[in-house]
Amino acid sequence: MRLFEEFWWASALSRLDIRDAQTDVWTHGVHYSFRAVPPEEVTTFNLVRRLAGRRRVAGGLSVALHSRPLEGGNAPTGRLPSGADLELAVEVAPGVWADFALQAKKFNPASGRYDGWDKTQNSNLVAWARSNGRRTAGMLLYNSSDAPFNSPGHVSSMFNLCCSRVWCHGWKWPRWERPDGRSPLAVSLIINVGDSRVSGLNDPRPSEVADMALPWECLFCQAAQKLALGAALGVEPKWVEETRGRTVDEESDVNVGGDPDVSVGPQTASYSLILGMSDAERDEYNREMDNRLT
Repeated sequence: MRLFEEFWWASALSRLDIRDAQTDVWTHGVHYSFRAVPPEEVTTFNLVRRLAGRRRVAGGLSVALHSRPLEGGNAPTGRLPSGADLELAVEVAPGVWADFALQAKKFNPASGRYDGWDKTQNSNLVAWARSNGRRTAGMLLYNSSDAPFNSPGHVSSMFNLCCSRVWCHGWKWPRWERPDGRSPLAVSLIINVGDSRVSGLNDPRPSEVADMALPWECLFCQAAQKLALGAALGVEPKWVEETRGRTVDEESDVNVGGDPDVSVGPQTASYSLILGMSDAERDEYNREMDNRLT
């Protein structure tokens, strides 16, 4: 299974998680109860677990590092908060890596907004990404089928950074065919949260950020790489090698979420996920590109 398919399926499975949570779980609020979508922490954990596991099975590079306390900083030492729920480095083409520091937000069907989206927090994320050598600070958005999103089988207008019409995959869930050009649309990206069109927002509606959003499997689309992802792309990030070095000792505090000031440097987000191609995948990719040129 290729990296594109792994990202596609991670989104599809997140879509099922959200569906099942809304079917089976209510949140008891102060004034009323409402259908619940999974917390950002749960969805992020599942994404990391699924992607890291599939990469390992595929024989590619897979590093998933948890260092949750660093997201909030450390007042006694003066370490500023990263604001990052996930830093993601993924090899989208042989030798070409996308590099993101990402804040995760879920769509709340009850409010119709991405609750908790805060311009100050995002400003901190941008500053942290710049000072720690991450190429791009963005948003990782978890969506549902509620309005203004469309249910499976329909076109959505909430992902306008994509270069094509975006159809939500399938007529009902689950349908376990391979990816067919449509998208689960459960996970989307805002490439640059420092962009003036989104930098000043708090708790925006999906329609307010639609022109900046695209399905996250678009990371592997050559058109998206040329039109939208340029600033996020480059050679293997320096922090990838540094993070690999911190995961050698399986009994260390790094892997079990120990004291971050002892075991992990300040260049780490809540989750650090590194996904690279295998040699066989790089060879296959290059052969396909050569065939397209002939």
